[in-house]
Amino acid sequence: MCNSCSTFLPYEIAKSIVTSVYTLNKGDTTIKNDMDSIRICNHCMGLLETRRRVQISQIEKPLICQMYEQLHKVKCELEPLVDLYKKMYDSIMDGDSKYSLQDAQSLRASIAKHAEQLDIISKRILNIPEDETNLKIQAAIRQATYQYIKEYVLNQPVLPTPAEIEKIKKGRSYRVTEVHQPLGIPKIRKVAVTTGWSPDNASENNVPDVSDDPLLQQMNIVRNYIQQARKANRFEEVASLEENLKMLKETYMSQQKRNAGSRNESVGQE
Repeated sequence: MCNSCSTFLPYEIAKSIVTSVYTLNKGDTTIKNDMDSIRICNHCMGLLETRRRVQISQIEKPLICQMYEQLHKVKCELEPLVDLYKKMYDSIMDGDSKYSLQDAQSLRASIAKHAEQLDIISKRILNIPEDETNLKIQAAIRQATYQYIKEYVLNQPVLPTPAEIEKIKKGRSYRVTEVHQPLGIPKIRKVAVTTGWSPDNASENNVPDVSDDPLLQQMNIVRNYIQQARKANRFEEVASLEENLKMLKETYMSQQKRNAGSRNESVGQE
């Protein structure tokens, strides 16, 4: 074969065609008269080049596949962050100091950045120039990503302000509700446990009524709650309930002093 109707195929390129690995630069295909080359005709060289292009297309993923993998990777990174944010939000709203507001805000900012990445990647996928079939797929990916961001990411609850957190912490140990009594009897404050642990309310019926005084009855109920909390090893609730019991005792003593003063005034008038 003469030089005009033949060419030289380097051994390295020939090896890459056989092993389905493309490792050489395009400039290497024009090497001629090389001792490490195979001399072949131009027609065979064209067939080999076609085969190599097919091999490259099999090795390299289409752009839409590469970008969809990026989209999926960001989603996998985002979902644990959203789950953690929900956990932190619930903890903060319960008055727990396990997570700080600043950390929760930083996590929310990180979630927003991931959502922005999803939005950008999905828009790029939509704008990839492909055939008509892929255009439908691209539009579907964009729409699904938009709905995902809207319903899963942007729908997360807003964190409370520091002032709101302080109010939540103050009300964590107990909630005071006013129970209206008949005329002539002052309003009594009843304690309701709101720390996440709930005592057995049915046991209230088993508490003996040692007095008709509503305050004394309430104190007995709280003492029963304390016993239940100790048995359940809920020592944080024990401390809160004991504080509640102290509050009820102070209210009872104040009431007794007022009643004693009223009786003394009545005796003096007589």
